[in-house]
Amino acid sequence: MLSLYMSRLSAGLSPENEWSSALSASELRIAAMIKRGLNSEEIADHLSISPHTVRIHRRNIRKELQILNTHANLSIHLRGKQL
Repeated sequence: MLSLYMSRLSAGLSPENEWSSALSASELRIAAMIKRGLNSEEIADHLSISPHTVRIHRRNIRKELQILNTHANLSIHLRGKQL
């Protein structure tokens, strides 16, 4: 249901925003926190999940955004995007 709602919200937006519909609700939430500069430990504490789970979400976000360079700063990349 949330996915459908988010798809409707992003319908008709610029192509730059289309990638956000490919992310799950959890990935969008974590991406927003990364964009604000929170590190994995802070995100894990805030969401009451393990740091390992955050790292998995970060990896999936990179995959969905097609960021192949694992040394690229995800936070900087996300600041250039609208969530």
